[in-house]
Amino acid sequence: MVKVLLIRQSSESVVNGISVYCNALYDLFKDDIEIEILPVRNYPIYKAKLFHQIFKWKEFRKSVSDSGSDIIHVNGYASFTAFQAFLVASLLKKKVVFTPHWHPYNRMRHPFLAKSFFTVFLSRFVRRADAIVSFNDEDSSYFKKYNDNVIRIPHWNRLEYKENYSISKNPKMILFVGRFNAANKGFEHLYKLPEGKYEIHCVGKGQEFVDKRSDMVFHINISNDELETLYRQASLLVVPSLYESFSYVALEAISAGTPVVLSDGVRIGDYIKEYDWCKIFEYGNYSQFADAVASTIGKSVDKKVVDSIFSKAEIRERYKELYLKVVMRGRC
Repeated sequence: MVKVLLIRQSSESVVNGISVYCNALYDLFKDDIEIEILPVRNYPIYKAKLFHQIFKWKEFRKSVSDSGSDIIHVNGYASFTAFQAFLVASLLKKKVVFTPHWHPYNRMRHPFLAKSFFTVFLSRFVRRADAIVSFNDEDSSYFKKYNDNVIRIPHWNRLEYKENYSISKNPKMILFVGRFNAANKGFEHLYKLPEGKYEIHCVGKGQEFVDKRSDMVFHINISNDELETLYRQASLLVVPSLYESFSYVALEAISAGTPVVLSDGVRIGDYIKEYDWCKIFEYGNYSQFADAVASTIGKSVDKKVVDSIFSKAEIRERYKELYLKVVMRGRC
């Protein structure tokens, strides 16, 4: 049995993308007889103004040492905790898989600091990592400059949709899922759609900070079953974010048969941009966004294509193959 320890910043947030990924990976291998993903945990931390979080070193090192893990799977590339994870793996002579959850520096709030941090603290460890897991073409290209063992693996749908579930599409319904008041989520694009032409359903939080139009309906703190119903009712999902290294919500929508309009910074588009049920627009180009919505709403999604690209069983086998190869032939 190969034991894998996932390390990421400590987080109490249920919407933190890295935490969602780590928890999903843990669930993916719950019943596997060859790979054991150890439970994801929050390590004791110091709060730091410059680095945000720093693991308490003695407790962190002891916990990793006592875990009995064969592989340290490091998550994050712009955090001091990722550096600590690489350092403890080196000191304990553990194999390393690295998932950076990378964002281009020009899409970050402090690009110079992020790039400097990566160059000074992480780049030398990244070169020695046994494998790097990327999510899209852009991060694959970037990390191949540092390491020749970069494997692109997409996400899989975490929602367990009901079989034989039938619900009618609302031909005017557009769905947005995310934080309404977060500048990088592009919520302002919705105001550029003609008022009254569509029914715009918004799922998430932050509604008290945005202007509510007459054609907008807000859904707060809903269950996965309710979200599934909205995915199936909608005739279009829009993801107008500045940047998403993948996009779980886009995958959840197309898995439910709903077409998508994505900004050029939403990288799940690398897998599906050739299909007419996916339209890409330039972030901030509001007229292009409105045109993309008008031409894509109501398109039929080819579920066989979606299932073949994002097969949960196949993705699980790819991770298993990766972990087993790292243990048997890792370079560290």
